[in-house]
Amino acid sequence: MAENRKMICRYCGADHFPGPTCQHSPTKKHVGVCNGVNCIYCGTKFVIPQTCQHSPDKRHKLDN
Repeated sequence: MAENRKMICRYCGADHFPGPTCQHSPTKKHVGVCNGVNCIYCGTKFVIPQTCQHSPDKRHKLDN
C-alpha cells in the first residue's frame, strides 16, 4: 500500500497526517479536501478493493 500523505482538513483547515482527532468534524477525525485522486480519510491513492483504516466504513472515499 502507498504511504500516507499529509492533507488539509476540510473541517478545521489544519495541515495534518491521517489519524489525529478533529474537534470540528462530525466523525471526530480529520477529513481531507477532495482532490479526485487520493482518499479523503488516509491520503493514499484511491483504490477500490483496498480497505482504509481511517474511514468510518473502512473503505477508501474520494468524497463523502
